[in-house]
Amino acid sequence: MMIMIIFNAKEESKLGNGTRQAGKTTRKYLMNIMNTNKNRIVLDFKDVDMVSSLFPDEAIAQLIMEIGKDALNNRSLI
Repeated sequence: MMIMIIFNAKEESKLGNGTRQAGKTTRKYLMNIMNTNKNRIVLDFKDVDMVSSLFPDEAIAQLIMEIGKDALNNRSLI
């Protein structure tokens, strides 16, 4: 049975979804999750009104740079 961790961007992004700092905080949070378990991670942006381009660049693109695209795909950040 596959367990998934849901990262609800609206609830868990304490700094919002509009800044580079918020993206950096989210990336560190996701890295901590990935380092402590092997479950799949789902990014849920349901009910998020706006996401600036800075947020995913810092949260997701930098995460890809750190761990690699294949590693990220294996963990299925969806």
